[in-house]
Amino acid sequence: MTTHDPVVTLLAKLSLSSKTISAAYHQGRIHKDDENARDIERLRQLRLLSPDIRDAFQLRGSFRQFLNAALNNERLFAI
Repeated sequence: MTTHDPVVTLLAKLSLSSKTISAAYHQGRIHKDDENARDIERLRQLRLLSPDIRDAFQLRGSFRQFLNAALNNERLFAI
């Protein structure tokens, strides 16, 4: 009998969408196209992306803050 760890499940889903997350983070918003449509729907279901204008989406503020904090700590420890 296996138990499903929700943290592992979430991290796996984020990993599948890592390029889309990165693009949205660095560009401020991402436009939906054939290449990223599945990732965008996955991230919307996880409530990590919000609609912006037309077919554009942006990262939710709390997720962006998490990434900022995580990346800032990474920079501090890289020195």
